[in-house]
Amino acid sequence: MKNWNIKIEYCIILFLILTIFFLSLTQQNSQHWSAHFDSDWFNIYNILLLNSGYQQEFYDHPALSLYLISSTVLKFYDFFNSNLNFQIDSINDVKNLDLYFFKIFSIARYINAIVHCLCVFFLYLILNKFRCEKTFNIMILFTLVFSNFFLINLFQIRPEIYSVLFFLISLFFLLHYFENNKKIYFLLLSGFCAGFAYISKIQILFFLGFLVLIIPHIPFILKKNYNDKFNTAVAHENIKFYSILFYSYLFMSLLYILFEIFIIYEHPRYINHPKI
Repeated sequence: MKNWNIKIEYCIILFLILTIFFLSLTQQNSQHWSAHFDSDWFNIYNILLLNSGYQQEFYDHPALSLYLISSTVLKFYDFFNSNLNFQIDSINDVKNLDLYFFKIFSIARYINAIVHCLCVFFLYLILNKFRCEKTFNIMILFTLVFSNFFLINLFQIRPEIYSVLFFLISLFFLLHYFENNKKIYFLLLSGFCAGFAYISKIQILFFLGFLVLIIPHIPFILKKNYNDKFNTAVAHENIKFYSILFYSYLFMSLLYILFEIFIIYEHPRYINHPKI
C-alpha cells in the first residue's frame, strides 16, 4: 500500500510538471515575441548583448542568471545551426528580423518553462524533508502552480523565477548539509546557489535573510532528525523567537514595499518610463 501511495505521488508530480511545460508551450505559440516590451523584449535584447560579448544594460535590475543561462544555450544553438548568427554586430545583415528575434524568444521561453518545472521539483524535494502530510505537500504545490505570480512568470521572460529556483536549490543543499553530518561541500553548494539567486533578483535578499535567521533551528524541524519529546520542548522554548522573527520579517517586507512605491517610483528616472 505504501509503495502504491509513493507511485501515485510521483505520478501527480510528473503530471504537474508536464502540465506546466505544455501550458507554457501552448501559450508561447499564440504570442508574438514583442508582446511584452518591459519583460520579453527587454530581456531578449540583453540576452543578445551578453551573447555578443557586450555588457548588459540596466544594472539595478540584474537578471544576470537569466541572461547567462539563455546566452549559453543560444551559443550552443548557434554552433549547431549556423543559419542565424546571433551577434548584435551583424544584425543589419539579417534578412528576416521577425524570425531572428522569435528564435531567441523561443529559446528563452523553453528555458523559462524548464526553470518553472525545476522550481516545482525542488520544492517537492524540500517539503519531503519536513515532517508534513503528503496530501498537504501536494496541495502546496498545486497552490503555487495556479497562483498569479507563477503563471505571470510562466508566460513571460522574467528573472524572478530564476531567483526563486536558485533560492530553493540553495535551501535544498542547506537541508542536505544538516542531514548528512554537516559535510562542508553541501554548504558551499548552498552558498554558490544563493549567489546566483542574488544576481537574478536583488529582492531575494529578504528570503536569504530569513533563511540565515532560521539556520540554528533547521536540525530540529527535519524529518530525518525528528524526536517527538525533544522537538516539542524546543518548539515551546522558541515560540517567542519565531513570533519576533515573523513580525520582523513582515515589517521589513512592508517597509520595502513602501520604499519602492513612494521613493523609487517617484524618482525622475522612473516617472513616465516603463517599470521593470
